[in-house]
Amino acid sequence: MTPTLIDVAETWTRIEQVLQKHVPDTARTLARPATDDDIAELQAAIGLILPTDFCQSLKVHNGQEDSTRCHSFIIEGLLASTSQISETWRMLTEVDDRFRQELADWVQGDWWSRHWVPFTIGDGDCLCINLDPNVRPGGTLGEIVCHVHDNPHEDGIAVSYGAWLQLLADRLENGEFTIDQYGYLAPNIP
Repeated sequence: MTPTLIDVAETWTRIEQVLQKHVPDTARTLARPATDDDIAELQAAIGLILPTDFCQSLKVHNGQEDSTRCHSFIIEGLLASTSQISETWRMLTEVDDRFRQELADWVQGDWWSRHWVPFTIGDGDCLCINLDPNVRPGGTLGEIVCHVHDNPHEDGIAVSYGAWLQLLADRLENGEFTIDQYGYLAPNIP
């Protein structure tokens, strides 16, 4: 079965339209596009080749620029920039390495894998692209998993970044969110 091709730019247009209509301040936090050099530096820093759909997305918006950290439009926090992805990946990899050295029963890949690319930043949890399907039974290359800071990861979020982005656009267009008393979008948990 051939995977469905996702038009990342068109999906971003759909997301932007909902954000502009309902939370224009959040729409303004969407960062400028990443450059080819930004993406190359990220890949070099983490030692992984990023999926095409994710690179296409970075070339639309290189994360969000929000010093308040209040303008997330997904449950798992803000979209990370290439530099934030690199820093988060490095920090989580170092923590995981330290745990493996200090704890005899630490299970590699259950909490963190250096083959995950964290693309959101929140309160300790982050969505990641899994670039090693052998991390878990039934894993697939490019699937979206959630790194949970105090538990084993959650998998099965989406089969790819493009599919996740399309699901996000669908949910926003379907009104699966509320606007809180301060004017921030709060995604409904599915």
